[in-house]
Amino acid sequence: YFESDTLSLRSRAEQQEPNALLAFYMLASGMRNLSEYENSQRRVDAFIEGLPADLRRDKDVYRQAERLHQLMHQHFFVTPDSQQKGGYDEDQSAIAAIFSTGRFNCISSSMLYIVLARHLHFSPRAAVLPSHVFVEVGLADNRRAEVETTSPSGFGAVHNEAFYDAAAAWFKERGLRQSSYQDYLNRQLIAPLQLAALSMLTQHTGAAHMNRVDSVRLGEISAFIDPTNPIAQSRRLQFYTSEVETLNQQNAWYDLLRLYGVTLADLRQIQPLFAEHKAIQNTIYWLHASALFA
Repeated sequence: YFESDTLSLRSRAEQQEPNALLAFYMLASGMRNLSEYENSQRRVDAFIEGLPADLRRDKDVYRQAERLHQLMHQHFFVTPDSQQKGGYDEDQSAIAAIFSTGRFNCISSSMLYIVLARHLHFSPRAAVLPSHVFVEVGLADNRRAEVETTSPSGFGAVHNEAFYDAAAAWFKERGLRQSSYQDYLNRQLIAPLQLAALSMLTQHTGAAHMNRVDSVRLGEISAFIDPTNPIAQSRRLQFYTSEVETLNQQNAWYDLLRLYGVTLADLRQIQPLFAEHKAIQNTIYWLHASALFA
């Protein structure tokens, strides 16, 4: 029941309640076990409760958020210098694996920092580039800081052309597409809950790490959380198309009607959002035609 219970917390996650965000981030990991979520929540609660008193009293919110980031690295990650290969793993986009292995990438470490930052009432967002994610954190004095969560010294990173020129070797060493300063200028700023939806489509959901059933389930949930995401909707529609073809071959007409009964109304809702996306439009038309045939 963890999955359905988590989805019922959507409004709380949209309000950036940290435990609700953690639940969605754990769900995005592919986790369906309530006890595993509760263990991770206890880990986070113990970390927050153990923060130094002087950090909590600090009136300099920039320094407070920076120390929170440094302590996150010291407490949760394998190595103190995550710029080295130690705790960093480019394929480790699941926050659940941080709690079990201490390994992370830009997405999973961003999710963890967002949860911790919300416990201290900061206002974080995720900044999304084609091959990278970092956090923009809003501070109480209307300042903002950009946080490269993969590095213990990444708080307050200055993203300029020199930054991306210097990072070229880092991207190349890890087989990642190099982000550029232009990518930064075109970055997409998304809410914390949208980061959960994005995580459901990333490395840990690939065939090498997750079975197809769980992967397509997360793709469908991602489309539910962020209905404007064409990648999520395309993955969801690929799954429906595959199911329809299988059920057609089996002459399983009642099962087909059940599938259409719970999907077509929602597809009509999202269809206008993708008026220019021919593949999505064509697939939805095909599903409607198949429903009439069934």
